Amino acid sequence: MNSQDCIRAIALSAKARNTICIHGSSGIGKTSVTEQYADMQGDGFFYGVFNGATANLADTIGFLLPHEVTYEDDDGNKHVVPHGRYTYPHYFMDRATLKPAFMFERGLIVVEEYGQTQGDVKRALATLVQEHRVGEHALPTGFQIVLLTNRTQDRSGVGKDFDFIINRRVDINFDPELEPWLVWASENNVNPLVMAFAARNPEIVFSGKHPEKQGPWCTPRSLEAAGRTISAAEGDDIDFDDEKSFLMQLLMGSIGNTAIQLMVFLKLRHSLPRVEEIVSSPDKAMVPTAPDAQMIISHELAHRADRSNITAIAQYMNRLPKAFAVTFVQVLLKRAPALVGTKAIGDWSRENHQLLAAISRT
Repeated sequence: MNSQDCIRAIALSAKARNTICIHGSSGIGKTSVTEQYADMQGDGFFYGVFNGATANLADTIGFLLPHEVTYEDDDGNKHVVPHGRYTYPHYFMDRATLKPAFMFERGLIVVEEYGQTQGDVKRALATLVQEHRVGEHALPTGFQIVLLTNRTQDRSGVGKDFDFIINRRVDINFDPELEPWLVWASENNVNPLVMAFAARNPEIVFSGKHPEKQGPWCTPRSLEAAGRTISAAEGDDIDFDDEKSFLMQLLMGSIGNTAIQLMVFLKLRHSLPRVEEIVSSPDKAMVPTAPDAQMIISHELAHRADRSNITAIAQYMNRLPKAFAVTFVQVLLKRAPALVGTKAIGDWSRENHQLLAAISRT
């Protein structure tokens, strides 16, 4: 399933009161899927997180606090009996408001790194998976549990699971795809250059394969981190052309040898007209002929468009091949949908059936 299918699966499983376990390689956006689902539920929706890789038994079921209860028998004799009561689990507290789960009607608890969870903790989580409770603390009926795990072949320390838990949940495999990721990236201000890089190299970014030798490699998550490095470097006195530059070393620290290809993109971007040049002279600004360069321009213009420059940008984009016009509009629809309703985009779309189709599908 891709990210949108996973979101639909979470929603349907919530209605069915089934716990769902999402399997996938490292860094492909499993957590982002749960966050997107929670955001779609609006205000008043609970979101709690439990990290299985770092949790011990007390983190899972709470701390046992002693107390005494007095009982009276049929003869009127009183007996003081020691009892214990577990504290409220920390992950039953909403991450944003810090309010307890019982104050919400609907919510989602995500168990991160479930595969790396120790055996005794997995067993303790069984009642959460099966009955949506931990000890005496039960969740409201409108709550859903989602387990996130890597695969055994991912060298992430995934350990033995238990059949009695597997048999009481729904397992799905998450395989990320380009288009859903671009939608998410547009909504989360990911650097447009790395978005363009992903669009041109999906077989690298979304392969789901770990390198044979342990070290940094390119995934959607690590590429996003590389994009943040590039955004931080823009405007500073950093050499974008030298393959042995400081920036190159930082990028290799995020995405490994894929940084070499990304640096080619960086160099290419610095040979293209700036957005300011395009806006000031949309009819005369240079139009690149290489597909990589056209992809970069399309993503950057969609990222920088606003009401003050949309007319000029649409005029310039009309000079590019139609396929990149569709890319531009799809990104713009997610980042700033109000701009698609402007006269400039409307006039352009009426002359371009592919644009009309792209808009109607969203």
